[in-house]
Amino acid sequence: MANERPDRLESSRRDYVKYGGAVVGGGLLAGCAGRSDSGSTPDGNDTEPAAENETTTGEDDEAASDEESTEDTSYSVEMAPVGELTFEKPPERAVAYWSTYGDMLVALGQGDALLATAYGPGSYPAYPYEEIPGIDFSPDQTGSLYADGGVSKELIYEMDPDVLHFDPNIMRQWFGFDDGDIEEITGDLGPFAANYIRRKGDEWHDYPYYSLYEAFGKVAEIYQQQERFEAFDELHDEFIGDIQSRLPPEDERPAIALITSTSDMEKGDITGYPIEDQVGKKQYNDLGVKNAFAELETDGAFYKVDYEGLLEVDPEIIVAPWGLMESEETFEKNFVQPMKDDPVGSEVSAVKNDRVFRGGAANQGPIINLVNTEIAAQQIYPDVFGEEQLFDRQRVSDIVNGDI
Repeated sequence: MANERPDRLESSRRDYVKYGGAVVGGGLLAGCAGRSDSGSTPDGNDTEPAAENETTTGEDDEAASDEESTEDTSYSVEMAPVGELTFEKPPERAVAYWSTYGDMLVALGQGDALLATAYGPGSYPAYPYEEIPGIDFSPDQTGSLYADGGVSKELIYEMDPDVLHFDPNIMRQWFGFDDGDIEEITGDLGPFAANYIRRKGDEWHDYPYYSLYEAFGKVAEIYQQQERFEAFDELHDEFIGDIQSRLPPEDERPAIALITSTSDMEKGDITGYPIEDQVGKKQYNDLGVKNAFAELETDGAFYKVDYEGLLEVDPEIIVAPWGLMESEETFEKNFVQPMKDDPVGSEVSAVKNDRVFRGGAANQGPIINLVNTEIAAQQIYPDVFGEEQLFDRQRVSDIVNGDI
């Protein structure tokens, strides 16, 4: 049981986070208020300069050394919705909701710290890392926190992380955790340090959304990997700038329909995504495409149409986000062929012109997004980008491996 925690969960186990001060949604604590410092020695490079003309004895040297070893090297990171988090040193053990934050750890050279994600390696995209030689990370090395229909508190305790890259409000809204659970986990293990940024439309998300690189920058601060972050930020800006400089004029860009790969295409029960300005659709916004569903109303987060409705908006291109998580053969059988076989679906322009594509995983961090954007650019603008590699694989690998 979750309450049967190992003895090593003493105060000395938790030097990583000293204090977190925000309160969210009726008492949901962000950090570790009330936890006493352990008195262990934090790592640090700063030294106190000796006073001028001071004569130092061996005893004084020893005292100075002791003072240096106990010098406060803590640092704070501000992150919505959890507020200010103060760390004694970078975390070494982490869990994450999904691959958005997991991929950030990989990009920052901290892939070995990622112990598990909510749904395990089967839902974590591996294809981006296969594109980039030299990245020593595979989702298969991570575990799962999923049991009995949700994220398991017991499994969280078994993983024994120093930090949880979960938005705490996800835990409350989707997995049945209450404020007491959040406070208990924070006090025993470490803080929740994430903002749910994949999509908009959830009423409970009444605090600022971060862009991908805003969130990435926060995580870089937590792990004290600002140099790697800055290198990725520069690479990303150059990558997007080059792509956007080559896009056709706005009035020549296609209207695309993003359709969930779990739609029942046999029955024509189709669920579409808005192309919102958020992380899950980042590549499509960066590529300047139009939303074929733009004139329709959503049910909060999605569009619902049948084949008649799809033909009415008649997208030039259909993309199924997450489609790259399955094989071309499976995608063709379950998603494309039913549209071709339907008398109405087969009349949709994207279907007639063979422009139905597997899209990238929406829970994307910086590496996954680079690969997703390149793939989407090649799919949507084949006359411009063809099969050209649009970012430097070796540079990505170098940053991950610390050759900055």
